[in-house]
Amino acid sequence: MNNELDPGEDLPGGRPGKLDELWEGQWTIQVSHPAFTTKTKDIIVASHYDVDFDFSTTTDLLPNTAKIKGQVAPTVSGAIIKADRGDIQVQAVSGGGGTYEMWVPWGFYGTISCYDTSLGTLTAGPYNIMDYLAATPPFSDLDGDGEYDDLTLNFDYSGVVSLISPANGATLTNLSVTFTWNAFGGATTYTIQVDDTPDCSSPIYTNSISAPTTTDSHTFSTYTTYYWRVTADNSGWSTIWSFTISATGVGPTLVAPANGTTVMTQTPMFDWDAFSGATNYTIEVDDTPDFSSTVINQTVSHPTTDYTPGSNLPDKTGYWWRVKANNSGWSEVWYFYVDTEAGSVSGTVTTGGTTPLGDVIIMAFIIEDWGRIEKVGETTSLANGTFLLSPLPSGVAMDIAFYKQGYKADSLHITLSAGEALTGQTMDLEAGTTYTIPLKTGWNLISLPLIIDEDTPIPAIFYPIEGKYTRIHLWDASSGYYVNYRVTPDVTHQNEFKYMKMNIGYWVYATEDVNFVLSGVQNNGAKSVTLYHGWNMMGYAFTVSKTISTAITANYDKLNLMWRWNAVTDTYELFDPWGRFTNQFTTFTPGYGYWVYAEEDTTITIQ
Repeated sequence: MNNELDPGEDLPGGRPGKLDELWEGQWTIQVSHPAFTTKTKDIIVASHYDVDFDFSTTTDLLPNTAKIKGQVAPTVSGAIIKADRGDIQVQAVSGGGGTYEMWVPWGFYGTISCYDTSLGTLTAGPYNIMDYLAATPPFSDLDGDGEYDDLTLNFDYSGVVSLISPANGATLTNLSVTFTWNAFGGATTYTIQVDDTPDCSSPIYTNSISAPTTTDSHTFSTYTTYYWRVTADNSGWSTIWSFTISATGVGPTLVAPANGTTVMTQTPMFDWDAFSGATNYTIEVDDTPDFSSTVINQTVSHPTTDYTPGSNLPDKTGYWWRVKANNSGWSEVWYFYVDTEAGSVSGTVTTGGTTPLGDVIIMAFIIEDWGRIEKVGETTSLANGTFLLSPLPSGVAMDIAFYKQGYKADSLHITLSAGEALTGQTMDLEAGTTYTIPLKTGWNLISLPLIIDEDTPIPAIFYPIEGKYTRIHLWDASSGYYVNYRVTPDVTHQNEFKYMKMNIGYWVYATEDVNFVLSGVQNNGAKSVTLYHGWNMMGYAFTVSKTISTAITANYDKLNLMWRWNAVTDTYELFDPWGRFTNQFTTFTPGYGYWVYAEEDTTITIQ
């Protein structure tokens, strides 16, 4: 199993851990050291490392951490200073006199930013805050003031224009860009410069804008990284920010072979729509999804928008293909399967045992490289319940999933022989209900409040939001690792599960705000949930909210802490079964997943 998650896409806070990793709550901390008097302190933990114990003025005793301190000028209180390490963010708020300080764990901080709603964002970095081998014991002293473990970093709003958007480091896909910045007091004109070099020494675009306007637009001709800055007639230049215009995903629209289909010819015709302004196109076809060893790499001249290979593609093999124009990025990546001996599956879908069920979506899935689940066929049942799914690969195990909103999805598991026409298959779908789980862009900690078929693959369960999520993770409490599912896995991040279960919490990464309409059957009985000593990601298998203390009818006393993730505010919320802290929620809410700390291996009952 793999618990290495991509930098920048890491789960929010990962897994709750020891005291210094909890987000909020009041704690009494006692620290002892042989050379000093024991100290006790009541604190509010507001971030990962926000506790400062200074036992002397020359040596700080927090291991592998450094202090960032400074001032936000001119005397700006209430500004948020945030240090971003990729897997962790630590923040502080400037107080009286604009001063701030915070402790951060060692590591590479790509950005340290200061944000004030009325003044915008200032950024600094990158800083590699770690062992500089400059002292024994080795600590960092980035500003060279003789104090170990510290970096003095001041942010000054007083003399420069502050930028707003595009945000520093942003990735855009549109060549037309709108720039905005905050008004500067007393200014009558602003000048903007954009360059493709980091120091803006030879700007490719310059424009003057009369105040009070604080925005400007420009259309670029090249997909690359740009740098921009703004000055007022009575100020200095702003900080230089960068943004990248990427052509990824901005390419020709593919037509055929359709995504997720099986073809019975080894020389399929590849077809795509014309791309505006193109003079030629490049098509790539590969039997691996990373296009590391292409079997087709050809360029054709516009206006031709199709290509037929001159030699056979190997049979009984899956392929990924994409196209780009000379003036575009790559298209989407589509998948198809070649099988000259393809078979078929046909039969009838019913509900209640005998009633024909139409408009059921029937999908065939196979497992490809790295545990990737690929669709190889799709059809819809007719009004009389009959269906024909053809062509389908032979000699490979398939999940044939049946989905209709408001019914519990179900699956057949088959392997066709060469050219086999498997007939007379029946599937009776249980009538049920739906429950809507709102997902916010980014990470969401959810669970399934309806009974689903636990042998139906994830793409069928998540069919209503196909293309709008990329990753699902669960925490294996028995081994202490995340178990991963990705829509597009790779050799480093391979899929480790393909089915979902009730009573389990799941992290789901959504690419946009979307309502996930889950279909299944109402659960009316008690549910037993197995918990291991330590942290568990637990689900709630009901569609009605219930008070936690009364919903758990067995072994409630074995629970220590419970957290849920609020995807709207991007914060954890706490429930303390023992009454030590102020609770931020007290009920189980359908659709939420929960981190639960168990004092020992136990089984709780929820009803």
